[in-house]
Amino acid sequence: MDKRKGKDNKESKMTLTKTQDVLFGREFKRADRAGQK
Repeated sequence: MDKRKGKDNKESKMTLTKTQDVLFGREFKRADRAGQK
């Protein structure tokens, strides 16, 4: 159970980072577009 919990923790951390990267990239693109206008 502990091993599985650790694996789940690692996976959710990776997923969270991925989501943050996507969101940050989206925000960055949006800001870039706004800066071009």
